[in-house]
Amino acid sequence: MDYQQKYEEIVEEYNREKDRVTIEETFRRLTELMSELDTEQKRSVEEGLSEDELALFDLLKKGTLSKA
Repeated sequence: MDYQQKYEEIVEEYNREKDRVTIEETFRRLTELMSELDTEQKRSVEEGLSEDELALFDLLKKGTLSKA
């Protein structure tokens, strides 16, 4: 699942319709989306990195990347 695309769709719909019902539904959908993200996915979203980029970042940060 592309969480970025799903998030953008939710926000786009919110921006089109800003009545109370839509705001409540948007909040519910965003909460549901966040609950679907596992810990590493949340970290990649927070860091603005893909999951692969985050894995590489973690290796570099730990200093465990070996020379080939």
